[in-house]
Amino acid sequence: MNRISLPLSMLAIAVATSASFANAESYEVNAGPKVWNTSVAEDLTITGGLTLVDINGDPVTLIEVNGTDTKSITNQGILRAFADGGVSFALNHALVDGDVLNAGQIQTNGPNSIGMLIDSSTVSGSLSNAGTITVTGRVFPVGTPATYGILVKNSDIDGNIANTNEIYGSGHTVVGLGIVNDGQNQIGGSVTNSRVISVSGEQSIALQLAGADVKGGVSNSGLLYASGAGARSAVLENTTFGPLVNTGVINAVGAQGVPDRSVTAIYVDNVQGYTDGNLGTAVIQNTSTISSSGVGILNTGASDLVINNTGRGTIMGSIAAIDGGDHTTLNLGGGSVTGDILGLSQLNVLEDTSSIVTAKSIEAGSLNVGSNARLYLRTSQSSLKGDLHLASGSAMDLMLATDTDPNTAYLDVSGTATFDAGSAVKVSAKPFDFTPTKEGVEYVLVKAGSIADSGVSVSSSSYLLNVKQFAVDGTTVKAVVQAKTDDEIGDIEDPDGGTDNGGGNGGFPHGNDSVFNGTTGAILAMKNSILSQLQPTDPVFQALSNAQTREEVLKIAKQLTPEVNGGSTVAALSGQTIVGGAVSNRVSSLRTGLSSGDVLKETGVWAQALSNNSDQNSRGGVDGFQSNSAGIAIGADGKINDQTTIGAAFSYLNTNVTSDSGDKTEVQGSAFTLYGSYQLGNWFVDGSMTAGKNDNDSKRFIVGTQAKGSYDSDLLGASVLGGYDFHFDNLVVEPRAGARYTNVKIDGFTEHGSSAALQVGGQRFEVGEAGAGVRVAGNFPLGMGSIEPEATVMAWHDFIGDKVSSTSAFVLGGSPFVTTGASPVRDSYEATLGANYRIGAVTVGASYTYQTKTDFDGQTVLGRVRYDF
Repeated sequence: MNRISLPLSMLAIAVATSASFANAESYEVNAGPKVWNTSVAEDLTITGGLTLVDINGDPVTLIEVNGTDTKSITNQGILRAFADGGVSFALNHALVDGDVLNAGQIQTNGPNSIGMLIDSSTVSGSLSNAGTITVTGRVFPVGTPATYGILVKNSDIDGNIANTNEIYGSGHTVVGLGIVNDGQNQIGGSVTNSRVISVSGEQSIALQLAGADVKGGVSNSGLLYASGAGARSAVLENTTFGPLVNTGVINAVGAQGVPDRSVTAIYVDNVQGYTDGNLGTAVIQNTSTISSSGVGILNTGASDLVINNTGRGTIMGSIAAIDGGDHTTLNLGGGSVTGDILGLSQLNVLEDTSSIVTAKSIEAGSLNVGSNARLYLRTSQSSLKGDLHLASGSAMDLMLATDTDPNTAYLDVSGTATFDAGSAVKVSAKPFDFTPTKEGVEYVLVKAGSIADSGVSVSSSSYLLNVKQFAVDGTTVKAVVQAKTDDEIGDIEDPDGGTDNGGGNGGFPHGNDSVFNGTTGAILAMKNSILSQLQPTDPVFQALSNAQTREEVLKIAKQLTPEVNGGSTVAALSGQTIVGGAVSNRVSSLRTGLSSGDVLKETGVWAQALSNNSDQNSRGGVDGFQSNSAGIAIGADGKINDQTTIGAAFSYLNTNVTSDSGDKTEVQGSAFTLYGSYQLGNWFVDGSMTAGKNDNDSKRFIVGTQAKGSYDSDLLGASVLGGYDFHFDNLVVEPRAGARYTNVKIDGFTEHGSSAALQVGGQRFEVGEAGAGVRVAGNFPLGMGSIEPEATVMAWHDFIGDKVSSTSAFVLGGSPFVTTGASPVRDSYEATLGANYRIGAVTVGASYTYQTKTDFDGQTVLGRVRYDF
């Protein structure tokens, strides 16, 4: 790419063609700047690259089209003009019978420099930026005019003006995209931004429409960003336009982020709007984010404006969210407004919608909450300069906070507050409201110049909070607020007081003491001892205080209790079962291959890789889980006489348990096993004893917070299996019966990371099973060795039937509560298919085991290798 340094006298290097007819043209800008004063009958394409630096401070232009009847113009090159007043690309008194597109890179550096200039021209198609435009002006004001990324001046664009890529600008009075005219630029289509227009510097503007007539409206689905003192993201002045629709982000930030009234996200002055082609009131439609460290939307008051904030739309301002200049109507159909709302003629909460307003001061001729609409006010001791009207079926929700003064009106209305029949004032809780008191706290909810009441009700929007009584007089609405008693809450899972659920987590006392069962006990402990200690912004407090129904509270309560689905216990038991299976496979192989004439070696070592997947469905109201295990077992054994083999094994297993609720537990366990086999004729007895230790790390997800815990568990296990071998040629049929016992002791532990963290007591869990089944194994020559297929089926019954249960209390205090798992399933079934291949002293094999019981499935895969000395 060429880099040329030109004084003013050298600008004659620009090539100016005579007024003659030319065909379609592709110009490589490496050759130098160029001016077209002629018609280009077809398309004009700019390629290559050129950087032009003027050292004398004179204006320069790289590409300039002055001719007429050009079909379309596309820049694919790299154009850089570094000069005061420099222009990279210009249409000057041009007529383009098509589109103008930048698909390359345009850059300028210098005050009054312009990336793309459309001056006194007509484009019958669209003007688009699909490339990158970067402009830099002066950092400090020196009386210089603005610097533009794109400037459309005194021109008509029949199609759209669109930015589909990136425009960046920096410096004093820099404008990203400007449409400026003393009269009006005619834009037949829309002005759209779907990517990024970002500018920084004092008095910077991302998008400027000044003296424009935009028939199709203005649309932002990308980012309009301006930063610096007096920065404005979008300016619409002396302009007519279809609706300004924002589905992206419009953000203005003052210098160092300091609140500054002159910083505005959207600035409106003397505008009108098109609706179905007819001229009327200008409209801003927001369904996304408009924010400013000064004023979100500012209407100077020179014309009327309608703002529709719907869906998840958010309007925010550190000084004011909206300053309407007394000529603005705000319609809320969802979303939120954060910051003072000033200078409105009307504020309407539309029918059948809900909106949140966080404002200390509201100025509106009238604030109207439509039928079946809900307005959430989030700032106590706020004021409304105007009238208030709640229609039938509507509600105004007042969220009490730590700084709420019961004796000062939550909302002070300067005019008349009108409550239609069936309207409601709702009260949301603050932490102090859950401090146990006999009489409750009386709040002044609304104070007005006068009140016209046709039947308003006052109630709590929190299931855990009661409005004991309320009163409406000529100027105030008052209510006494009190936390519900334990009796009023009752059994959170079984409000009718019937039978306990399958999980045993209803509200009935545990035994004869005052410890309550699971979910109800957790809610009562939280209400009586914890909520009053929390900050209003705490996610746990917000979730419980805003829960309006018993079902919502129950959903949260289930997150407050520890996991009792037995996932971590099953992980420990699975480790024992898997290792036991590995040992069983080893000792069973001692009784295979009799017809082959093999002589069993005296000693050997073996290793087995273990993998298990288990799935427990929900039972008895207790969430299920999925677990995945992987590990290894190694062992060695040998004969001490003709009938007896003894051995030892070490195993390591890593298990990840994920509950249906999303809670997670990781279990890392190791175990040491002693095993042996005794055979007398065709009779045999196999036995093993195991001791293991597990490290457990748990994560519970509680309404946006995470409680973590770490604890140990110990395992002791023993098993015995006996049977008789029947030999049929190459087959062994082995009826068998056995018993196995496992004891898991889980240490108590304390969680951290959430205001709902628990102290969980220790637990002990036992399984004692007896079972019977049959094994069939064979031995057949294959290649240089022999293959030994086998199949086993077993049925087991648990005679102990322990149920998972734990006693817990919140770390922050409160009464303990007992959480119990579902009733155990006592009968289980196992089936195994496997094969070993033995060649010389080496044996390799694999097996697959499927375990099932009601609502539970487990699958285990083993791969093994043995070497006999």
